[in-house]
Amino acid sequence: MPRRPRQHQLETESQAAIRAAVPSRWVYRDLTEDYGIDAEVEIFDEEDRGTGEKFLVQLKATDERDLGKALKVWLPHAKLRYFKSLQQPVLLVRFHAPTKRLYARWFHSWDPYYEPRGRSGASLHFREEDLWDELTPTSVERDVRAFRDIRSPRIPGPISFSLQCDGDFHGIPPFEVELRLKEACHDLRHIIRFDGDSTAPYRIHLSDELIEVIVAKSHGCSLHSEPQPDAELGPPTHHDIILAIALAINQAGHAVEAAQIMGPFLHQSRMIAQPEVAMMAAQCLANANQMHLALEVAALLFEDDTSADSAQVLLVLLLARHSQMPATVQDLCVRVLGKCSEKAESRGDKSGAAALDYNRGNLLRSMSRFREALSAYRRAAQLDPEYQKRGYYWQELGGILFMGQRYRAAVTAYARALTLKEHRLTKLLHTDALMFAGEYKKAEEEFAQLLEAPIDTDDFEWELKRTTLNWIRQQVGIDSQRRGRPTYPTEFPKGLQASDVVESCRAALMIDALDGLAWFNLGASFQQSGNQHEAAMSFLTAALVCPRDLEAWGNVVAYGINEDHLVLVCLAACTAYKLNGEDFLRELAKRVPDSQGEFVSLMNEVLAQVKKTEESMTLRTHDVSGKWTEINIPPA
Repeated sequence: MPRRPRQHQLETESQAAIRAAVPSRWVYRDLTEDYGIDAEVEIFDEEDRGTGEKFLVQLKATDERDLGKALKVWLPHAKLRYFKSLQQPVLLVRFHAPTKRLYARWFHSWDPYYEPRGRSGASLHFREEDLWDELTPTSVERDVRAFRDIRSPRIPGPISFSLQCDGDFHGIPPFEVELRLKEACHDLRHIIRFDGDSTAPYRIHLSDELIEVIVAKSHGCSLHSEPQPDAELGPPTHHDIILAIALAINQAGHAVEAAQIMGPFLHQSRMIAQPEVAMMAAQCLANANQMHLALEVAALLFEDDTSADSAQVLLVLLLARHSQMPATVQDLCVRVLGKCSEKAESRGDKSGAAALDYNRGNLLRSMSRFREALSAYRRAAQLDPEYQKRGYYWQELGGILFMGQRYRAAVTAYARALTLKEHRLTKLLHTDALMFAGEYKKAEEEFAQLLEAPIDTDDFEWELKRTTLNWIRQQVGIDSQRRGRPTYPTEFPKGLQASDVVESCRAALMIDALDGLAWFNLGASFQQSGNQHEAAMSFLTAALVCPRDLEAWGNVVAYGINEDHLVLVCLAACTAYKLNGEDFLRELAKRVPDSQGEFVSLMNEVLAQVKKTEESMTLRTHDVSGKWTEINIPPA
């Protein structure tokens, strides 16, 4: 005769127990095919009306008699990730067969700090107070509503926190802590209040070692302090409790409200001096687009030796968002970095001051303020001569000099970088600087050595420059040149002979073989006389010398399409898009007014493998121990 396994019996017993425990007005639906989810429960109110609120259930049964062991549930990493990804809250229910009791806790109450992950998963513990009783359905209903509210795009109303203290909070009685919180947050009562009961889903737990904020039964934020705090800073205060509340609300996805809460109190917070706390606050303010406030706080923190590291953290995270800053905030950031550098230098921290000036130089470079960027870089090297022993410093200095059109100085800087550390990109940049410094033959030879077939998409621009260098030397007959400033009309009078235009352009190129206007006009003359190849090469040279010349790029691509020169189309289109983005596609679309959409779609297929690049930033921080941290910030 077949025998029924005990596991199957346990499942039946546990399902019967949870069905009996759930109010009859609620709808309990078995989900037999969902991964790790046993049921979905829909909540109806006491008048049997649907609320639209639902939660999921995972049911775990055990015969273990030792309650300490029975109240532990192991969840593998895959299930942890799955439960975390679900939009509905998951109620973990433990059926203890020996006592016929149910224990329940929300999965989102799991805090890896207290229940850390192991190699293959995590063990979640139920407590005695998780026992299912007649009050549990009311608590579950309230928790589901809180979970929905905190996950909504906007907090629907004020959040009521309850305050739980393990005795006095750094010598302050609990009632006085609550009074101070209510007094400080009087103008924020439309967002937060402090009148919740002890079972509320929003709680603040205080001890001399910890400020812990629970949001909708989820772990929101924990700020740890030493039992004997730093004598200079003093113990945490109610301002730090407010900061913890704000960080918890930010963690739940409400950065704007969180910034409103923390903004008035950041200056008085003592725990903001901890770099990890400063990092969380900076992320919140950046997400809420309150960068101006974060900069002001950073400047204040830098006034105090004990909080200087936190100030650097704030600044680094704000600089990571530099592309999102309005010009006024970028200007303020430049000033704050300069002020902080001067403060660090006055304290004798020259290395820290140098790091701040280096980061200031990077920001100025991204703002195209190259002369000021150069000054900041040089100040960094004066404060910390070790910079001059680092290849990245000379490479970035070369970039600033190049963008400031100081090409020969850029060649020297790149060469210095290569003596310290060889890198292929540095070699290419050095060769590019040689080209713009007038060393045409040498640049062509170096490009030829560095570029190998097949050409990678990252090298398309370099390959085009290698080709044009050969064209320049053929047309102008110059291998090396001290570039000057040609003087000729920017507009030629009507009726002028094409030969006169060509003669004027060639005279200009003898003074500066990289004069973009001369090459463009020369290309127009070649085009007029039917020399399409020569015209395309002239337009290509003009485009590479003046990368924002969309008309020149368009002429090159048009020639490539007309002549079925697919290699040129690919190289030129990808390079032009990399340098100009969607503006380049708009320029092309203007040339085919009757089929703009189709043409742009075709070009997008060509460009699918290439994305527009934006300048990244490299930030370096220097702490009191002398350790350097380098952070490469990609485009936002």
